[in-house]
Amino acid sequence: MLSGNTIVLFQTRKLHGMLVNRTITHKAACGSRVMLFNMLILYNNILTIRSIAFSVPDKIGKELTAMANIKVNIAENDLKTLKANKYNLCLAFREKSIGFDVVCIGADDYSSSNTFKVGNEYAVFFCKSLTNGETVDVASEVQSIELGQQITINRYGVFENPVEGKYADRLEIVNNYGNIFPGFGRKVKYGADESMRFAFVSPYVSVKGTFTMEPENVVRVWFQQFADTGTYFTDYIDKNRMSGTSTYAEAVIDCSAGADTVLLTYADGKWQKNN
Repeated sequence: MLSGNTIVLFQTRKLHGMLVNRTITHKAACGSRVMLFNMLILYNNILTIRSIAFSVPDKIGKELTAMANIKVNIAENDLKTLKANKYNLCLAFREKSIGFDVVCIGADDYSSSNTFKVGNEYAVFFCKSLTNGETVDVASEVQSIELGQQITINRYGVFENPVEGKYADRLEIVNNYGNIFPGFGRKVKYGADESMRFAFVSPYVSVKGTFTMEPENVVRVWFQQFADTGTYFTDYIDKNRMSGTSTYAEAVIDCSAGADTVLLTYADGKWQKNN
C-alpha cells in the first residue's frame, strides 16, 4: 500500500538527473509487444527504480497466436502409388473473397512423414499477367508487410514503406502504378527450407486505386500431378482440378483454432484428420 509520502511517476521526464520512461523493448512473434515501464519511486526521501513488463496486442482484432504445424503422414502403399504416378504433395492458403488459387508448395520429395510449419509473416508483390497452370511470374519486388498494414506502389512500380492500415486482418495495396494482378506470400517451412512463398494472386486486374486482400488461416492439402510450387490455378475454383492433370481428394483444415499441431493421415486413398 502506498502512503502519502510515495510519488510514482509514469510519464517520460527527468527528475534529479534520472529518467522515468516507458519503452517498447520487444516485439513478440505472435503479434504482441512487451512494454517496459520504468517507475521512479520516492519514498521517505529514498529514490528507487522499479520496472514492470507486460504484453499488449499490436492491434485489436489481430490474431495473436502463430499457426499450427501441419503434419502429413502417408501410408506405405499409398506413398508408392503416388510416387510412381508423379503426384506432388501440395499446400495452398485461402484468401477470403477468392479462395485458393496458388500452389504454395508442390513437393515431389515428400516421404511417409512430412511437416509444414506456417506462420503469420507476409509479403506482397504483383504480376503483369497470369496464365492458368503456369508458375506465377512476378513483375515486382517481394515486399515484406504485416497483417493490418497498407503499402503504396508508386508511379514507377516500386513499393514504398508500409504504414498502419484501416483493417487489422487485411493487407491493403494503394496502386498508383497501373494495371496489375496483386498478390501476397506467406513464410512456410518445409523440411530444411524456410522461405517466403507465393500464396495468392488476384485473378482480376487491379487498376489504380486501393486493393484489399484478406488472408485466412485455412489450408488446403492435396496430391496433384505436376503441380509445381508457385503454380497459378483458376480451374480449382470451378472444377477442383487443373487442365491435363489428376487430383486426389483434398483435406481443408482451419488452423486458427489454436492447436499447436494438426495431424493428417492419408491412407487407402482417403484423408483423415487425427486431432
